Amino acid sequence: MLLRILISALLVYLIVYMIVPYLRRLALNLDWLDVANSERKVHTDSIPLVGGPAMAIGILIVMLVNLPGRPFATELLSTVLGGGGVLLITGIVDDKVDLRPLIKLAIQACCAYSLCIRGFYFDGVFEMIGMGGMPVYVQQALTFLFIIGVVNAYNLIDGIDGLAGTLFLAGFGWMGGAALFLGHLDIALLCALSLAAVLAFLKYNTSSINKIFMGDGGSLFLGFLLAGASISLLERGSADVQAPFWLIGTCAVLALPILDELRVFAERMAAGKSPLYADNSHIHHILMQIDPTHRLVRNWILKIVFVVFLLAMVASYAMGMWGGVATILVCLFGLFALLQMQRTMHQQREELRILERRKSAAASGK
Repeated sequence: MLLRILISALLVYLIVYMIVPYLRRLALNLDWLDVANSERKVHTDSIPLVGGPAMAIGILIVMLVNLPGRPFATELLSTVLGGGGVLLITGIVDDKVDLRPLIKLAIQACCAYSLCIRGFYFDGVFEMIGMGGMPVYVQQALTFLFIIGVVNAYNLIDGIDGLAGTLFLAGFGWMGGAALFLGHLDIALLCALSLAAVLAFLKYNTSSINKIFMGDGGSLFLGFLLAGASISLLERGSADVQAPFWLIGTCAVLALPILDELRVFAERMAAGKSPLYADNSHIHHILMQIDPTHRLVRNWILKIVFVVFLLAMVASYAMGMWGGVATILVCLFGLFALLQMQRTMHQQREELRILERRKSAAASGK
């Protein structure tokens, strides 16, 4: 079965890698592009938004080959691929016509609800952390919020070349490895195919020529797959003797984009703005004030995730599950505090530059 998963992943990589040039030409002909038309854009050229469809095509083709018969024909795969497909189409439409945020959120809510009512919600996890005995509808509601949070976190952090892709690699890499260790081959297959698709996408996304973006379609699609894999892995792993280990590892790889999302929403609401208001306050925007190089910022964030993961694992081994959770929170909130200081100093420097230019212009006028 391991060989079958590896061959399937290789096939996905080849499919995505080969179809991107054709989809790219189609996008250029149809004007299906991310246009650099606002100050929030970090690119100056119009880039084809074909990464999401290319990855989805590769994953779906190979998944259809594997689904007949066990152990891969599970309800998890059909459910997450169905919901992911709906979000892919939603993202593609949004990339073209800019759907209202509430419409996108409503569609995400429907997909998340479909996952919960099919039995994919946190139950054993709540038992493990001492919150067992809650009514099923409360468990489903909290799981629903988790799915929406994961999907939007990865969608919102997709702001520079390769960032969302590398974070998806970290997430699917951990989930796939853990699922393989626990013997859950359907989750392992889903993660392996997603990993291969993202790797092929990154070859183009981080290139200086033939560049493509995954678009909202890609980030929503992969985010839903990642959320579904996370729920299934943690629920099945909750009966394992090493259950806290799987929980802390999953929290560690998902924490940065989710907590960054919550931080940004809190800041916007504190300023009297809608949490869906678009601005330049995400972690990658702040780090780009230090160095605007996409590769360096991407590598910094990936290293942060890796360090937090290692520290959380060590802390959970030494101090138990809650020690690992506390380590994740302390590390990331400490990081956010430092970044807030950097943003404040940057704003002050910009204000000083504006004052100096005004004084210089006034002096020249005299």
